[in-house]
Amino acid sequence: MILRNETEITKCWPPNSKTLVTIVCTTYNHEKYIEDAIKGFLIQETKFPFDIIIHDDASTDNTPDIIRKYEKLYPKLIRPIYQTENQYSKVVSIWVDIISPIARGKYIALCEGDDYWIEPLKLQMQVDFLEKNEEYGLAHGDCNFYYEEEKRWVDRANKNLTNKNLFLNRQEIFKELIDSTYRIRTATVVFKKELLTRIKPNNITFKMGDTPLWMDLLQLSDFKYFDKVFSVYRIIGESASRSKNFVIQKRFQLSMAEMRVYYSTKYRYPINQKLKARYNNTFLTYKLFDKDYKELYPLMEPTFCQKLRSKAIKYGFLRRLHAVLYKFVIFLHLKKKYFRNLQLRG
Repeated sequence: MILRNETEITKCWPPNSKTLVTIVCTTYNHEKYIEDAIKGFLIQETKFPFDIIIHDDASTDNTPDIIRKYEKLYPKLIRPIYQTENQYSKVVSIWVDIISPIARGKYIALCEGDDYWIEPLKLQMQVDFLEKNEEYGLAHGDCNFYYEEEKRWVDRANKNLTNKNLFLNRQEIFKELIDSTYRIRTATVVFKKELLTRIKPNNITFKMGDTPLWMDLLQLSDFKYFDKVFSVYRIIGESASRSKNFVIQKRFQLSMAEMRVYYSTKYRYPINQKLKARYNNTFLTYKLFDKDYKELYPLMEPTFCQKLRSKAIKYGFLRRLHAVLYKFVIFLHLKKKYFRNLQLRG
């Protein structure tokens, strides 16, 4: 991995060059990973100037110190934001509310602090395409998965998805996003900044920030998929989307289902049976552990079993018994998966 230094960057881009791309990196307690993310930005080979905004969301580890080190090395390139209070916990849209207003670039490229880029021509390829094709507002690609705790790699995460279908139109991509059969990996995305100003505002905030953004942007422009590995998505033990806390995990899954119902309604897409079943099941499961949770939507065409579950969880004893049995089934499933992975590695 060859990093460009400040002198090389200055030679490539005259001081009065207009920034074409702003790289946005959001990070929280990523001291083990943030350096890989920054190095992935610094290997980029472009014919245009870019800058880097690194938003540290009040990390309690050494993440800010590592960012400061690179800020000193690349003062003309790196523009850090050091929060003193965690913004994610305030349900703030960090990308839209905090970073977008100060981003200089025509385009925004995303990468969270625990992921990193491995393709030096990533930005150049994506921007070249977007500059030549005005109807497209977002470009993305494939990635590799790295399971940190298991030290296990999965190459080409999109290989079994519908992303490779080059003839999908906006409506088809939207439906595939709803069904989770088309995926947009955040660390591969570049999109036009001006699209953010045209998004219809939401009256609900969800636990994830990326998929809702794709849903909104898709109403405004076409998406380009590059069947090329641009980045590594690092799957760590504890994160916003992958908590070890069982209840937090189930709340996140419910929020994903709620989000898909919300966006189907917002943009007048029919709610298919698969989504109805997904919402019903995630809602009924979460209610086992949070009986006071007020649903955003009533059960959708519930099956007989789902109706029975809905009645049962209203009674304390049955709800607790159901919760214990559910956790036990999940435990058996995870144990089976663990030993299967051991066999594969062996």
